[in-house]
Amino acid sequence: MGANFYREIMSCLFKVLIISGLCVFMSLTFGKAQTAEDFLKSGNQNLKAEKYLEAKKDYEKALALNPKSAQAHHNLGDVLYILGEYAQALTRYTQAISLSPQDAEPYCSRGALYFEMRKFKEAQADADQAIALKPNFVNAHFLSGNIKWATQQKNEACQDWKQALALGHPEARAKIEKYCAGIAQIAPSREFKISKKKPENAQEFCKSAEKKLEARDYEGAIQDYQKAIELNVQYAEAYFGMGNAYFAQGEPEQACQKWRKALELGYTQAQEMLKGVCQD
Repeated sequence: MGANFYREIMSCLFKVLIISGLCVFMSLTFGKAQTAEDFLKSGNQNLKAEKYLEAKKDYEKALALNPKSAQAHHNLGDVLYILGEYAQALTRYTQAISLSPQDAEPYCSRGALYFEMRKFKEAQADADQAIALKPNFVNAHFLSGNIKWATQQKNEACQDWKQALALGHPEARAKIEKYCAGIAQIAPSREFKISKKKPENAQEFCKSAEKKLEARDYEGAIQDYQKAIELNVQYAEAYFGMGNAYFAQGEPEQACQKWRKALELGYTQAQEMLKGVCQD
């Protein structure tokens, strides 16, 4: 083979190396275009590291790329809340709720902000909505307790903290020990009037139990649910209601047992409670 052949080979290799190097340079210089999700993740990392200004910039970039990201609006609201920019935080939380109205978390976050702003009526409305959307939302129960204590509803506050404790909130026990030790057994929210006509069948006992549960007479509700079950051992709704009463009373193990039985008997609403509270 002649010298010209080798020169051609070397020339081709040189061109390949030049092109490869240029590609590497462009990759390092310009990188892959970042998406809204990339900025959201970066913001979350900075928020966790308490780098709030960096997190704020990341969330703003995420929203510039995807203005309909409810999570980015919510997390930016968290940063603004921490930075003391309450008006802007409120706007972001409200936008997150508008974009994802079935998500309980933005309601709880906005409720906490309203609580900080001493707007207790608005705070309680948001806490209640968060619990309605997610009954086992521990932070919402704890927030509700704080709001009720601030508005002199001490018995109800202790009951909410008790539920938060049952769900594992790390600060609930301290609240109960500090504020609830001198309070008598949690009283019903309103007087429960017993009907002159005593229940006679399982369905009537179940209805009576529901009224007592609504009035926060949990022991009375459990007794009536038990009587309903004694009359009809296949009464799934009674098992479910008894589980709710046990849960409200701060006995999650008993509650889970009753919910499992209700699900076994075909009461599908029990599945959500089992999934959230009992990890089934």
